[in-house]
Amino acid sequence: MSTLHILNKGLLQAALLDRLLLTASSGDHLMLTEDAVIWACSTELGSRLQQAGLELTVSALQPDLQARGLESRILPDIACVEDAAFVQAVCTCQRVLSWF
Repeated sequence: MSTLHILNKGLLQAALLDRLLLTASSGDHLMLTEDAVIWACSTELGSRLQQAGLELTVSALQPDLQARGLESRILPDIACVEDAAFVQAVCTCQRVLSWF
């Protein structure tokens, strides 16, 4: 089964994303929340995933994107999800890790 990684820190704390990627496995799910939704608008995330050799499902929480005015800037390979989809991911993944 997969792990849901919940990240809430943005570009200024890139080291946290790097630590997350060291523990992640292909097939895991990365959920971007709070300030981490900024990653959903940056090609830097894709570069880091590629460097790590990982294929993750990446989603960004829609209310957090909306609160930051970023909904229209999300990259096409990242899913914009509502709260219900976030809850569904928590329920279907075997493990949940929060990265603060």
